[in-house]
Amino acid sequence: MKSNVKKQIRICIIGITLFTLGVAVSLIIRQGILEDFEVSFTTFIQKHQPASIVTFFKIISNIELLLVPLVIGMFIYLLLKRKRDEACIVLCSGIIAVAISFYLKHIFQIPRPDTSEIIPIYESSDLTSEWRSSTDSFGYPSGHAFSYTIILGSFYYLIREFVKTNKLRRILTVITLSVILLVGLSRVSLGAHYPSQVIGGYLLALGILIPLVYAEHIRKRIHTKSSSKS
Repeated sequence: MKSNVKKQIRICIIGITLFTLGVAVSLIIRQGILEDFEVSFTTFIQKHQPASIVTFFKIISNIELLLVPLVIGMFIYLLLKRKRDEACIVLCSGIIAVAISFYLKHIFQIPRPDTSEIIPIYESSDLTSEWRSSTDSFGYPSGHAFSYTIILGSFYYLIREFVKTNKLRRILTVITLSVILLVGLSRVSLGAHYPSQVIGGYLLALGILIPLVYAEHIRKRIHTKSSSKS
């Protein structure tokens, strides 16, 4: 029992630490400490990346359009399979990815890269730009990095829990984690965000996701033990 309590405390500390680091990154950005480096780094990337890479990153970035249908589809599928708790995890991840990301951006109010220095390739590639609010010009945290980590991170948890075939589990895990990583690279490549804004998105998302998933894991273990006793 004591070991479980200690583990729960450690997980909570990890979540709080990651989220705090995400907030700390925003403070560093406000100080302008990284600005010159990030402008030089992003400019270098954009000047030397081939057109094929740009096209690939546009595709990765616009997978965002599939996230909401994916969450809804997975939610319905899990309900039909009578996996109500897991369905709630998926639904919560979708709500957090959209709502919390929006509010965090307006709390931090850190702008996107300066278009006079960085080429905003994302403006011509982002299929969602037409229905986004014109006031959604804030860049911290990266909404893509945040939402992909929350949603696909919850899918990663479900893959580990329910996919029994080792080979299939490994393939799905590699795909899921690769997309999470690649979307961050795509946002820098397309000029939508500085690297620090992407890193902040990952940190804030993990700070929320890890305790959320672990809480469900603990609840499931407790339920299993109580069912076996009865």
